[in-house]
Amino acid sequence: MAEPLLIDHIALYVTDLQKAEEFFAKGLGLKVTGRYEGEVFLSIGSQTIALFKTELPITQSVNHIALRVSSLDEVYKSMEALGYKVVNEFVTGPDSIRIQLMARGQK
Repeated sequence: MAEPLLIDHIALYVTDLQKAEEFFAKGLGLKVTGRYEGEVFLSIGSQTIALFKTELPITQSVNHIALRVSSLDEVYKSMEALGYKVVNEFVTGPDSIRIQLMARGQK
């Protein structure tokens, strides 16, 4: 039987593609790896987050995405500079996307 190896990517619908890209790239430090009409792809290690622009009302089906970061303090400062507040390890981004921030070695 085949075994799962890793999460390849997570795809999220967003209403404001530019704002969502800023949140993930400038705020969380993910690297933009591709831009297409209505789509942005960002990498974090070997995984990818895909952002798809939608005009439709979003019904949130993802509870949260947990990102392990090298420095909580640096990410908290980046988020605050962009106007986002981190509460109990969570920051809520555009379109109510919740991100849990975890330190290296934290479980």
